[in-house]
Amino acid sequence: PAELFDLPYLEYLWLSWNEFTGTIPNTISKLKKLLYFYAKGNKLSGTIPEDIGECISLEDFNVATNGLISGTIPESLYNLRDLRRLYISDNDMTGILSNRIGEVDQLDHLGIFGNDFTGTLPVALGNLTNLIELRVHKNTFTGTIPEEFGLLERVNVLNIAANSLTGTIPDSIFYLKNLSQFYAHENMLIGSFPMNIDYSEVMDTLTLYDNKLAGTIPESLANFPNLVTLRLDSNNFDGTVPDIICTDFLTEFWSDCTNLVECSCCSMCCDEGTCTARTTD
Repeated sequence: PAELFDLPYLEYLWLSWNEFTGTIPNTISKLKKLLYFYAKGNKLSGTIPEDIGECISLEDFNVATNGLISGTIPESLYNLRDLRRLYISDNDMTGILSNRIGEVDQLDHLGIFGNDFTGTLPVALGNLTNLIELRVHKNTFTGTIPEEFGLLERVNVLNIAANSLTGTIPDSIFYLKNLSQFYAHENMLIGSFPMNIDYSEVMDTLTLYDNKLAGTIPESLANFPNLVTLRLDSNNFDGTVPDIICTDFLTEFWSDCTNLVECSCCSMCCDEGTCTARTTD
């Protein structure tokens, strides 16, 4: 109801997981005290109001999983310097992610996945050193992975999968001490694994399948001793998978098991996109 947006002292507004339809009213800009706006999981449509940046106290903005919210990210949103969590995922949004995203430097969760954003991943994402989760998968981003991602020292989840990214994976990503989940599958990435990877007990998921990566699979992957999921299939790797990376924790290991790759501990063996469970005697 429109009356909700005539409450100048409103701080918390939870509307998630209902059947609300219609648009987010422009009068949301009157809520100068609003800290949290949750409208996830409804059937809202239209665009994010151009004046959303006038909600100067906003810390959480979540309109994910509506499916019908369209348009671009309003320029004024980048003025929300106290914003910590931004989720606009699983909608129908387009346009680019502006380099101004680096000005929202209090962000610790950014989820814009499942839209149709284009352009390149802005290098200014590297300014968001408070980020814990960065999820930009299932869009149409092109270009290379910014080297500046190596500055995201607090990041725990980095998901850039299912885009159209090219170039190599910056070595610096494999040196992020708090990174536990890195998803870069279903892109057009090239190059090889770095031969040296820093020791990390937190990395448990690494998915790089369906790219154009090549070279050998290095022993340095053993520096992720608690790795549970490793997917390297549908690439151009060759050689023998080092036994040293085959730990008891590694329960889901997919690889191309052709005449070019030998793998003694793979749980799934793939050949030209067809994968079958590996049987043990």
